[in-house]
Amino acid sequence: MRRLAVSCSIWFLCLVLGALAMFLLPNPSTAQTSVTPVPDTRGLKDFATIGQLAVQVQDSTGQPFFEGAAVKLFTTDIARTLSTTSDQGGHAIFNRI
Repeated sequence: MRRLAVSCSIWFLCLVLGALAMFLLPNPSTAQTSVTPVPDTRGLKDFATIGQLAVQVQDSTGQPFFEGAAVKLFTTDIARTLSTTSDQGGHAIFNRI
């Protein structure tokens, strides 16, 4: 009987402490409770590639790198990496990106 009374009082104490914790916790902010739908970004990969990116390759002194440096451009798609070499002026141009 004594063991039952101790286990009931411990259970009741846990229940009371849990209820008090629920009442004393701060209210959630609007950022936690507002639900905004996640935009569908699957269609963003299907756009016309008309952009151009020009990069100038320089050595440590700021002079153009003449030897034809290999330049790689990593995209958000892991399977797609663009690469080109620089020209005599140290310019590397990526077309249709």
